[in-house]
Amino acid sequence: MSKELQAQSMFAQYVALQYPDLVCQADANGKQAPTKSVRRKGGVVANYAPQAIKMKKAGARRGFPDWFCYRPKAEQRIEGGVKQLHVFHGLALEFKAPNVCPFYKNGSGKLKSDVHVQEQYQVLNQLRGEGYAAFFVWGNSVGDVYDNARWTLDTYLHNRKRVEAIDEFWRKKGAVYEPINSFVMAYSAMC
Repeated sequence: MSKELQAQSMFAQYVALQYPDLVCQADANGKQAPTKSVRRKGGVVANYAPQAIKMKKAGARRGFPDWFCYRPKAEQRIEGGVKQLHVFHGLALEFKAPNVCPFYKNGSGKLKSDVHVQEQYQVLNQLRGEGYAAFFVWGNSVGDVYDNARWTLDTYLHNRKRVEAIDEFWRKKGAVYEPINSFVMAYSAMC
């Protein structure tokens, strides 16, 4: 089992224990599927992953986040003296293996040039543009990746300024994302 999958498995156990009623889903699309070798004409051996082929036929998409929470959340903000309610449709997390930061660590916020990371970043930003809180999750060890994922979920579910706090946490670690286009409603009083 890869270290990324170890961290994600620990996180799944935590979610099952702490939030048994939370509607969420892990995506196995990017996980290493077992391969089969087939000998073709001329002695050439071809490797393929039957499970990956089935997933693609079923609609699996490259770059889709590893974990998705379908619980919408709202947070109150005051912007320009106006009270606003920001509504987020759900939370998406893309796990990275320990010591695999998707951004350069020089503080520039620049995304690494790896094609797979670029695809994942594009999907995360697309989700953010559609009102979802979406983040890469990484750290220095399996435990660190797990802790950061747990903190991100707990903050999303419980903190009054949850998504702002999560954005700031990951920004301090070097992440730069497009803003989340949450559904915003100005209001004068809450019932």
